[in-house]
Amino acid sequence: MAESYLVLRYEVIIFYFIEILKIKLFDVKLLSERFQLLLLPLSVELLAVSIFVLVLSLLSLSDELTIDCQYSVRSHWTVTNVYQCTGRINFIGDPQNITAVTDNHTGRNNSDVLGLVIQNQITGFIPKNIDQFFPNLISLSFIGTGIESLYSSDLKVFPNLTQIDFTNNLIRQLNFHVFDENLALMAINFQSNPLVHIGHGVFDVLNRLVSINTVGTCHSIRTVLFEIPNFYQFCPASFPMIETEILTGENFDKAVDKKISRSLSDFYAEKKDEDDSLIVSEPRK
Repeated sequence: MAESYLVLRYEVIIFYFIEILKIKLFDVKLLSERFQLLLLPLSVELLAVSIFVLVLSLLSLSDELTIDCQYSVRSHWTVTNVYQCTGRINFIGDPQNITAVTDNHTGRNNSDVLGLVIQNQITGFIPKNIDQFFPNLISLSFIGTGIESLYSSDLKVFPNLTQIDFTNNLIRQLNFHVFDENLALMAINFQSNPLVHIGHGVFDVLNRLVSINTVGTCHSIRTVLFEIPNFYQFCPASFPMIETEILTGENFDKAVDKKISRSLSDFYAEKKDEDDSLIVSEPRK
């Protein structure tokens, strides 16, 4: 009887510990207040086993980053009537990679999803691996999510994108070549971002671009494409951006080779002039 009672108390403790981990209330003071009566009769060995089980539970819980989707045919900005996931990201553990999405489709599957909207949830970044679940996205929207930086690697995994919407985030700069792998883009929205630096020519590769919204940034425009060249006046690239572009840009090797070739040509030309002058000045015998 006593043994059964002890096992029961043990199971209750493990249950409560795991529930606390799930709701992120792992706090020593809280544990002491909640489990004071439960812990008193337990031996040191049993407590050690409990802690071990809790660690295993924590590890198992810290390997997931998922998207809960509500699937429906909807329109968002310039993209109309597409099968879309309006989702919320669950931060259970892994802070970078999506490991699962909800699969509650009706007559469709993940490959049919053309739009993804994450809105009013602070993520701070675009998670990786979304393309493993939604490879055919044409519309990507992270609105009011606290994103601070946007990289080419975030976008190039979605080569079919025609629209991106990053309204009301914290993006301060657009690096050179950020859109080089997304040539199908037709609409871009950076409204209400603290955008101050834009790499020169960043929009020049987008021949299909027909709509751009940067209201509330360093160059406040809405769908006025002839204003795009003025971005580089109002939102000049920062020195670190220029330095990185010079050192890592695709033309850097060519520039170095050209400089070396020119230096060698000048060197050999000078040497030839010296040799010629020596020949001329040498007295005849």
